[in-house]
Amino acid sequence: MGLDSIELVLAIEEEFGCSISDADAGKMQTVRNVIDWLVEADSDGRLFLKLLPQSPPAGWWAKVGHMATKYEVKEWWNGVPKPVPRDLIKERLFAVIKEQIGVKEVWEEARFVQDLGMD
Repeated sequence: MGLDSIELVLAIEEEFGCSISDADAGKMQTVRNVIDWLVEADSDGRLFLKLLPQSPPAGWWAKVGHMATKYEVKEWWNGVPKPVPRDLIKERLFAVIKEQIGVKEVWEEARFVQDLGMD
């Protein structure tokens, strides 16, 4: 894994408040692979999204997450946290990728090395 890849993984971990193992990162060849991993991490309770507006919108529950600077933001339904919508994960991941590697266009099927020019 090259420096670009390591920096991207670190940025994804920062954005989503998760920890991606080297083994998992090595399997992420496409943007879709990363989205699928993040969706699975959310369903397993390993994803902590940052609270974007500084105060939670009505109907949301926020608490300090696994790091003092993170907030776990989940909508609750009958005491069970709702999953983060895949579209929200995708939108935020696309923004991280564009910022980190300086590309203008990102799509789910994009391969990091061949299509996005990462090392």
